[in-house]
Amino acid sequence: MKRISLIIAMLMVTTLAMQAQKVQKGTFWHDGFTFYHANAIDRDGTIHFVGGSLHEGGSQFALKTTTKAGEYTLAENVPGDEYSMNVSYLLRPGNRVTLNTVAGKQVLMFYDGKGALNTVLYAFDGDLYKAMVADMHTLLAGQYRDTRNRAFTFTEQGLFSGPGESDLKPYHILEEYDIPSNVITTPAGTTYQVHITPEGIDLWHGMFNTDEESFIPDDNVTALTRTRSPFGVGIWPFASSQLLSPTLIAHFDKATLRLMRNEIWARHGYIFTAPDLQQYFTAQPWYTPGDSNDAIQLSDIEQLNVDLIKAMENRPDND
Repeated sequence: MKRISLIIAMLMVTTLAMQAQKVQKGTFWHDGFTFYHANAIDRDGTIHFVGGSLHEGGSQFALKTTTKAGEYTLAENVPGDEYSMNVSYLLRPGNRVTLNTVAGKQVLMFYDGKGALNTVLYAFDGDLYKAMVADMHTLLAGQYRDTRNRAFTFTEQGLFSGPGESDLKPYHILEEYDIPSNVITTPAGTTYQVHITPEGIDLWHGMFNTDEESFIPDDNVTALTRTRSPFGVGIWPFASSQLLSPTLIAHFDKATLRLMRNEIWARHGYIFTAPDLQQYFTAQPWYTPGDSNDAIQLSDIEQLNVDLIKAMENRPDND
C-alpha cells in the first residue's frame, strides 16, 4: 500500500513538473513595452498570443509545441491582420523557443537561426503599466551629485529628493499616448525629461504640453553623476540583482551595453584581457581581480542578463 502511494505521489510530482514546463492558456507575457496574452491553444498544441502596447494592439505570434517539454518553435505569422507581427523581425518561423524558470519567474526565450538568444518575454500579472513604471524606477534609482555638488536621490520605490526638496516624496511619471514616458514631475512640480548616460542621468528642464502629450525642453540641463546605487557596487548593479527587460536594455547604446555586460563579470573579479576593459575596470575603486576566471560562476539572473545584453549588442542599429 505504501509502495502504491509512493508511486502515485511520484506520478503527481512528475505531472506537476510537466505542467510547469508548458505555457498555460490565459497567461500574460511582456518584454517591457509590449504585452502578449496566451489566449488560445489549438488541438495540435499551437499556442496563440495576442497583445500590443498600452496605446494600441495588433501584436501577435504563435508557438508550435514539440515533443520536448518546455520547447517550442515559432509558427508562421498569424494571418488575417495587416498589423500582425512576431516578437522581433529578426526571428523566423521555425526558430527555437524555450520555457524556463529563472529566479522564480517564467521566461520565454527566443533563439535566432544560429541558436543564439535573441529576446525574451517574462510572465507577469497583466499590469504592463506597473511593469514599465518599475523599470523606470530601476533605471533612476540611486544617489547623485550635480556639477554644483548638490545631492539628488531617486529610490527604487519611486521617491525623489533634490535641491529645495529635501524630503523623499513620490515623483510622477507622465504619460505619452497612454504609455509611461521618460518625463517626470518632482513633488515640488518641476518637470524633467530624463536621459540615461554612462555616468548617471541628465535632467532636461522644460514643460509638458498635456494637450499634445509632448515635452517642450528649455536650454537648461542638469547633469547628474551617480555616487551610490541601492543595488550594489558599480554603475549598473541592477544587472546582477534583477532580470532585465529588452526595453530597459534598449535605453543604452551598444558601447554602454558592452560595459554593463562586462561589469557583471567584474563584480566577480573577472580578469580582463582586452586592454580597454582592463584599463576601465582597474580604475573602478570597487573592482578586485581574482586569481583565475575558471572558478567564476554567474547566478541564473546574471547569466540570462549577460546573454540578453549580448543579443542587444549584436542587433542591427535599426532594430
